[in-house]
Amino acid sequence: MLTVDELSEQLDTLAVANFAEVRPGETQALNVDFFRSGEKNGLIFIVGAVHDGNIIGYSVTFVLPDMHTSAVLASNDVIYLDPRHRLGMTAVRLVRATEAEALRRGASIMQWNPLVDSRFTKLLGRLGYMPRSVTYRRGL
Repeated sequence: MLTVDELSEQLDTLAVANFAEVRPGETQALNVDFFRSGEKNGLIFIVGAVHDGNIIGYSVTFVLPDMHTSAVLASNDVIYLDPRHRLGMTAVRLVRATEAEALRRGASIMQWNPLVDSRFTKLLGRLGYMPRSVTYRRGL
C-alpha cells in the first residue's frame, strides 16, 4: 500500500508517461488534493509495484457503494506499469494486490477501465474478467 504523498514523491516521471500513453495530446493536471481527501475518507487506496526501491507502477482504486445494489464496488481509476516491467508477472501481481485490498475493504465487485484493445484488456480477460460496458469520450 502507498499513500498519496508517497506516490506523489515519485510520480512525476511515471504519471507523465502514463498520461502520454492513455491521453495523448492532453495536458495533465493531477488533482492531488482530491486524492488526499479520498484517501483520508477511505474512498481511495493505492497499491504500488516497487523494484529496487523505486515505484515502477501503481493502481489507484475507489471503493464505494454500488448505486444500484447493496454491493460494495471497487472501481479502478488508473493502473500503470513502467513498460520496462510489463513482461513477466508484475502486472498480474499488481492486479491481484489491488483485488486483495479491495476485498479487505469489503468490496464484492472489482471493476477496471482499460483502454480498448490494450494488452491490459487482454490480461483482464485471461484473469476471468468480462467486458461490461464501453466508455465513449470527447472534449466539450
